[in-house]
Amino acid sequence: MTLASNAPEIYVAGPDLFDRDRWPAHVERVTAAAMRHGLVAYFPVPPTPVTGPGISEPGSAEAAHAIYASCLDGLRTTKGVLANLTPFRGAEPDAGTVFEVATAIAWGRPVVGYVVSDCCNGGTAEPVSFAADGAWLDARGRVIERFGAPINTMPWCGMMGQLYVGPEDQVIDAALRALADLQSAPIMRPNNESSRGSPPLMP
Repeated sequence: MTLASNAPEIYVAGPDLFDRDRWPAHVERVTAAAMRHGLVAYFPVPPTPVTGPGISEPGSAEAAHAIYASCLDGLRTTKGVLANLTPFRGAEPDAGTVFEVATAIAWGRPVVGYVVSDCCNGGTAEPVSFAADGAWLDARGRVIERFGAPINTMPWCGMMGQLYVGPEDQVIDAALRALADLQSAPIMRPNNESSRGSPPLMP
């Protein structure tokens, strides 16, 4: 399949690169799925198992900042974000991915997320006990919010509910289809003002 020279480039966010055995195949899968919807997948790291400073050996603060700056450059130059918000190392999505989602939303980029349903209960926290007023509580007695969303309210509302839950290949395809559709539509925030446009200059 040949894409048009002006095909929108989509930033692919998620912790998938930390699964070194699956990362190269994941890149191939998402790249092919993006092409089917007329999009170009942009990955912030190469499609090879990650290694080197910060991974196989201690890394410096300068190396960490270089990664941070490179990812921001990728967000700045792409036209939307595909975000894997499946719980990672616990009950919540990867913090780095959530940061990228928030940054893209603030810059007026369309963001569509997905949660793989066969991992960590599909992102839905289950109550361990119940408070007298009916509130759901986790194992440490903390309240579990109940707004019908598979992730925290802030990124869920920021993405305007554009999040798919299901088997991996299906939700990636659905999310990319939604991103392709959003390329020709203004991004409307809750105040009904369009926030599409050039991102603010970074310091």
